[in-house]
Amino acid sequence: MFRGVERPSPQDDEDTLLQLQESFVGGRQPAAKSLRIAGTGKPIKDPAKSARLTTAADNGKKRSIFAERRAREQGAQDVAESKEASEIPRLHREVVSADALFGEVMSDVHERSPDPPSMMAPTGPHPSAGFPTVVHRSQRLKQIRACSTRITESVHQRSHFNEFLSLEGGDESPDIHGQNLQTLQSMSAQEIEEAQAEIREKLDPSLIQMLLQRANQKYGRDESHVEDLVEPPVVSQQPCLGQAREHSSVRSAGGRSELTAPDLSTSMKDNINLRNPKSFIETWIPADKAEHEKLEWIGFMEDDIVDNSAVTNAAELRFDLSGRIIERGTQIPVHRGLHHHGVDPETPGYTLDELLHLSRSTVQAQRAASVRVLGAIIADIYAGAYGKARGIALIWHSLRANVLLHLRFALDDSHETVVTNSLAALAASVGTGSLTDNDEEQCWDQVLLTRLSYRAYAISVSNQADFKSRASGREPSSEKIDHDGSIGSVIQLIRRDAILGLISTDILARFRYLLQSRNLPAEAVNDILQILIRICRHSHAAAVQIAECPGLVDVVHNKFLRGPWPSISKSQSTASLNAVKLLRLLCQSGRDIAESLIRFHIVVDAMKFIMLAPDQLTDSSRELSWYLQAEVWSLLGVLFSYGLCIQLFNDYHSAILSCALKLFGSEVPEASPSTPTAIARSQILLLRMITAFLKSAEGMSDTCPPNHALRPFADLVLKKVLAGQRERNASGNLLHSAAFDMLALYGKQVLADPTDDGFNFIQEATSIMDYIRCTPMPNFSVARSSIEVIANQVPVATPPLGQHLVGLQNKPRTSIATAMLELNAYFEYGCSLMTLCSSFVGIGREWDEFVSEQLSTDQVLGWVTGTAESLDRIAVHSDILRWFLPGRGMLLCSWLLASEILQSHGTVNYSMDGIYGCAVALAALPELLPGEECVASKLLNRFILHPRVQNTLIAMDESLVQVETQELAPQRLQEFLDYGLYDNASLKRSEGLFGREARGLDSLILDEQEGNASLPVRLDWIMSPFGLLLAESKKFGHLLIGAKREQKNREDANDLVAECLALGERVDRIVRPQWYMTRLPDPVKIARLMCIFLLPSSTDEEMFRRTDINKLLSSGLLRYGTRSHRWNDSELDEACGGSGKFFQLYQELVEHYSAVSFGDEVFARYLLLPLAMHYPSDYRELFWDHLRELLHLFTMEKSQLPTADDAAQFYYPYETEERVLLLYASALASGKVTSSSTPFLYDVAVHHLSAALADESPESVGVRFKKRSVQLAASKIAKDILDDIVWRARSDGNGRTVECAK
Repeated sequence: MFRGVERPSPQDDEDTLLQLQESFVGGRQPAAKSLRIAGTGKPIKDPAKSARLTTAADNGKKRSIFAERRAREQGAQDVAESKEASEIPRLHREVVSADALFGEVMSDVHERSPDPPSMMAPTGPHPSAGFPTVVHRSQRLKQIRACSTRITESVHQRSHFNEFLSLEGGDESPDIHGQNLQTLQSMSAQEIEEAQAEIREKLDPSLIQMLLQRANQKYGRDESHVEDLVEPPVVSQQPCLGQAREHSSVRSAGGRSELTAPDLSTSMKDNINLRNPKSFIETWIPADKAEHEKLEWIGFMEDDIVDNSAVTNAAELRFDLSGRIIERGTQIPVHRGLHHHGVDPETPGYTLDELLHLSRSTVQAQRAASVRVLGAIIADIYAGAYGKARGIALIWHSLRANVLLHLRFALDDSHETVVTNSLAALAASVGTGSLTDNDEEQCWDQVLLTRLSYRAYAISVSNQADFKSRASGREPSSEKIDHDGSIGSVIQLIRRDAILGLISTDILARFRYLLQSRNLPAEAVNDILQILIRICRHSHAAAVQIAECPGLVDVVHNKFLRGPWPSISKSQSTASLNAVKLLRLLCQSGRDIAESLIRFHIVVDAMKFIMLAPDQLTDSSRELSWYLQAEVWSLLGVLFSYGLCIQLFNDYHSAILSCALKLFGSEVPEASPSTPTAIARSQILLLRMITAFLKSAEGMSDTCPPNHALRPFADLVLKKVLAGQRERNASGNLLHSAAFDMLALYGKQVLADPTDDGFNFIQEATSIMDYIRCTPMPNFSVARSSIEVIANQVPVATPPLGQHLVGLQNKPRTSIATAMLELNAYFEYGCSLMTLCSSFVGIGREWDEFVSEQLSTDQVLGWVTGTAESLDRIAVHSDILRWFLPGRGMLLCSWLLASEILQSHGTVNYSMDGIYGCAVALAALPELLPGEECVASKLLNRFILHPRVQNTLIAMDESLVQVETQELAPQRLQEFLDYGLYDNASLKRSEGLFGREARGLDSLILDEQEGNASLPVRLDWIMSPFGLLLAESKKFGHLLIGAKREQKNREDANDLVAECLALGERVDRIVRPQWYMTRLPDPVKIARLMCIFLLPSSTDEEMFRRTDINKLLSSGLLRYGTRSHRWNDSELDEACGGSGKFFQLYQELVEHYSAVSFGDEVFARYLLLPLAMHYPSDYRELFWDHLRELLHLFTMEKSQLPTADDAAQFYYPYETEERVLLLYASALASGKVTSSSTPFLYDVAVHHLSAALADESPESVGVRFKKRSVQLAASKIAKDILDDIVWRARSDGNGRTVECAK
């Protein structure tokens, strides 16, 4: 009867448990009895029962478990000592067949009695039934010491192989090996061969090979007898053990089974394709029984290793645990942990997909390691470590594989290491964090030092696309993603914009929880803060999400701003620095957010970082303290730009002044090489903060402090900055730029209130003039060398990695931005110098003469002219890299405005050349950036479209076309351009940035909303009315702009077009074209002029048939067509707004010509331009087919074409499209094209037909064409035309005759 196992209960004591254990062991009999055998081969008898443990009843006293165990061990030791010495084992054994041992498996198993082990022995007896054995700690300590002694002795004993054979005790493997050697020596050669055959039959060949390799490694390859024991298997014949077992012939002989492989002849072996699994399977398995799909794994791997550098598929790249690419063929040991994957296990490293799979593993160590590697890979992509091709391929593969979403899932992990690694990887994904060098963030911090320092650019994907579309004249994509909370919509958002996608996953709430409830490492905390900083830079909407996330700002405030200062550790100081920067960016994002932070005293809590001078801190905290102080200055400057916290300056006036005195008075410490940079940054931002305060304080006399409160700061500038030696580097230029701007505004305030007992600016003007004369602007050659370096880097720099990433996205672009900032410091210095000079024109004749002298010096004019001439060297007009060079256009504007102020004042004899001024304005206008709309308005209305300037241009050339427009047409054009380039909202925002209407400034982050018009303008802004009018056309509005607008026809369209064409002609023929018009390709201008033929007229007559417009179109064709030489359709497509757009425009032009042209010659000449041979044949086919009935209207000769100097582009290379050749023949046969009426078209058609007839190459278009042309010529083409074609076919143009069949 079956009786179950009695199991212990929680109430059982130790004695009960021991009884249960003995009962369990006693009730279970093993399948085979185990007998221990001594060296003589006789079984050892069981120890006497008297030597076993006596029970508690024997002595009447219960003993502990450990006492009982010690008694048992002592009895066993007594029995062992009473045994007789064992005999030395015999080395000779009979060779017994392996099959003979099979019958003894279920019988008694005889074991040898091993001697005491030479290596570490177990610390206690092994449990026989699975129950753990309890060991007293004193007994454990004795056993460990004894084992340690034996290990030390054994190390000295096993030095040589021969010594193993003479040892008594120790490891038995040498003894067994010696017995095997003696057995082999006693066997004959035939017996050895039989034994080897038997071993090969029983064992896997790969196992035999492995044993041989181990023997070679253990005993050395000089032991030749070891390799002779077994013949190595032929792997090429038996690639798989399963194949040999299944398809071999088995025969019994003498009780032994023998397995032999099929006998393959040499020729048969050669015919087997071991690289092809199918061929190999069919060799061993009958074709009717082979299952190829299941047996593909047995095929051999390719020996040809493919270099990973040739792998273009990012999914095939493999990485090590540091994120480095492992090139295929690299031999890496298995113990490195790079072979633990299912796909290609013989190849070390992990693919991106395998890492993503491991990131969702149930083992936290695998999750942590995979996420860490993913972060390293992303950081290396940003750093450009993988090169251009691999970097782009990897980022797009990661986009398709949803790497960012996997990292976001890892952020919700419960394990701290996984969370920390995911934070680092997420930070690297947005271009910041501990895994990156943070160069891009440093570039954005450098932008804070410029004149419009508190203007911030939104780095979102949509804002970058909007910037590019405005700069290129193309409409941005208006596709939107409806986020419904599903995982699919989140994936779409991440693929469109990484930061927007992360925000949609409630990552901000997760950050709040981690900061508030988890004790994360310092690096992880800073990664969170840097990600939040990156989100703030993304857009106004993203910053609002941070501000509105419940509790997030409070956590940052309480954790990093309310703590003691100075901080205990450097990591805490770094976190405080990032927290203040985050608050500053939140304030920049919107006035309402700034007001909330002020209301909750967050700004006041940040003021403590300026209360303690950094030079009083230790070396470890000093540098960070300088940066923290600079961030506080920038935070105050942002608030002052809104007109907020004016009273805060009064409350902390003494503290700010004390900091300024120490900042400009103390010597630079020697703590760190970067400390001077930190101090210079704090100095510059302090002056920028005071400048912002002065801008906003105008008109706020109730809250603005009196002049004497600001006088100490002005004294510091004069005595410490201007009186000191100026350093000719970026920091020195920016410091003096900030000093000039502050003095300019403070001087205006003093001059506006001369009764106030304060700073006497007129008396200090002399020292300012002396300083400027002693340190003039350097020659432009300093900037020209930097411009050349940048110009060479821009074309080869890696383009943006992916459409979903934000910011600069890679290291090469960051390097260009850094170089641009270095160059921009010179432009900033020049801008501030011009502003200072113009601010005090009229205070005295001496100052006015000084200003006139400065504006006319060779250095200043060299900078103006050199800047205008070098604008096209750095071709980044539609790239956000322009954000890092804001001073280039402003330098030209500052010189123009200063010259105008000085000229209009009239105290000195100074006159600016109007033509030169117009040229400078034309060069500067496209260079202005968002936020500078008020400056663009001044350039447009004062220096370009002003009647005085236009009348001067007209008087310069009497051959200009006189337009027949109404009196108000120029004014309407001015309004059209003024409101078309920027709207009222952008203009109002710009006024606030420049210090006027500061209370109306809503945000300092320039994030353009949909439908808003803003800078930058495109290079062909003069011709922009043509495209805008065409976009408003009811019939042709779809050609240039994809988004639908309100379609209407303007009543003054004809006058606007005439005035715009006249303006372009004046600019081209009088103003220096190399400063403006040459930056724009001629095909773009031609495409813009072609739009005029489709514009709806405000009269009954077609617009292009109006006399003055027709003349201006003809003049424009001559100017731009002559210089165009080799155009390409990609340039024209770019001009029209996208791929294939120009062909659509050309289709409409052809149809419009056939409908309303009445044979207009100017219209016809424009249609001929795309017939050049470097354009696709679609244009020629469209022209000759659709206009076949109107070809007789194209009467112009070759000399009348604008491209007459380069007429070969219509003839070479020869036409190869048969369809076009047949159209040529049809036109000649119909009589629409003749040598007398249409000489140019006739010459083109005959030229290409003759070339096709002369082509004798097999299967060429000429051979196919001859069959049709002969039939067509016999029936339709006149004989004289056919003779002309044949005659030209006989000659190749160089007098050489070519055979041609008629």
